[in-house]
Amino acid sequence: MSQKVKLQLLLKVLRYAISHFPFRTKRLLSMAFPMAMIAYLVHYRKVLHFKVLYKGALSTSIAMRMPVLNTKKFYASPYFLHKYSQSYLCTKRMVNNRDLVHESEVFDFSSGGKCILEWLSFKSRTIEYNPELIVLIVPGTNTAANAPYVEDLAIDLMKLNYKTLIYMPRVNQKNFIAPTEGFLNFETDLHDAVVHVREKCPNTRLVLIGYSMGANTVVNYLAKYPNDTSIAAGISISNPFDLGKTSKKLYGTVADSFLLKGILEKARVHREYFDSIKEKFLFDIEEILSAKTSLEFERAFNVKIMGYRDANAYYEGISSLKNLSKVNHPLLILNAIDDPFIDQSSLPINITNEKPNILLVLTQKGGHLGWVSGFFRLKRWSSRVVIEFLSAINTPLDM
Repeated sequence: MSQKVKLQLLLKVLRYAISHFPFRTKRLLSMAFPMAMIAYLVHYRKVLHFKVLYKGALSTSIAMRMPVLNTKKFYASPYFLHKYSQSYLCTKRMVNNRDLVHESEVFDFSSGGKCILEWLSFKSRTIEYNPELIVLIVPGTNTAANAPYVEDLAIDLMKLNYKTLIYMPRVNQKNFIAPTEGFLNFETDLHDAVVHVREKCPNTRLVLIGYSMGANTVVNYLAKYPNDTSIAAGISISNPFDLGKTSKKLYGTVADSFLLKGILEKARVHREYFDSIKEKFLFDIEEILSAKTSLEFERAFNVKIMGYRDANAYYEGISSLKNLSKVNHPLLILNAIDDPFIDQSSLPINITNEKPNILLVLTQKGGHLGWVSGFFRLKRWSSRVVIEFLSAINTPLDM
């Protein structure tokens, strides 16, 4: 029986059942639907508003040049209002990528292992790129270079003449290779990529855009190199900020299982390689592969490969929340309060009082890497925020 026939049969059964309901029941049902719709619309209206926090001449000037922020409303798609629905949509493509071309460039990290940069272009057209800015995207953990949320933003940026490339952290690569010298350090690896791009394009400045754990790395990087004039600005999207709180919040949840599944699949592929480096990093292979939560995996793998004495030291060392005060570049932070992967208490609500270079946007809805709007046609609202921020910093600012 086809799906269409099954649906028609189900509708017939429902119509037959409803036709035999008592009059009172029919009347209640006829009232229930419009009442439910009214309740939903009231709720929808409540969750549209978002906060834009900034203080000081620099961030004020940037915010005033971003029309998307002036509305103070994010019209999340009414079909996908829930946090998990919004988060799920980060895996779905909103922009046609058939004309997009990836050209991989591979070179050695300074500590050993391979750095991969994905230079992007279009098949059918040549673009006269903006001569002043290059956009370097740092995706989240275990994210491929062709992930929909990454490519969607890249295509939108390239259409506006921004040269865009994707940096693949070694933990995201298909063939993971650990450092041969010292321990894994995300900021040192990213610095190698930045230096390489700067040498290839010496007369342009970089904008670093990080997603999720990539955002955490970008903020840590900007804090480590606050006076690097080759960096024009940074953008942090769905940053967890406090990894300790995030791991505790995720413990045992559906979101945790989803994250862990992809990580363990890659770990199993690399089992033989892990076995070859276990003496250096003191791995217990069985402990890694038998992890039941992200917290257990982090203690068995992340702590060891990054050279921390224990999980507490690891969370303290890698979390970007404490480093925000050291960032001097213009920085846009975009987070959703309903993000199921992030502890709300770790969001830096008061950072703009201390740092006039930081612009903080907090939406009620959006999930993790979501922010999908649209009624008939879905689109990424976050891309518009990024584009307007780039436009604002690429024009003379009123100080």
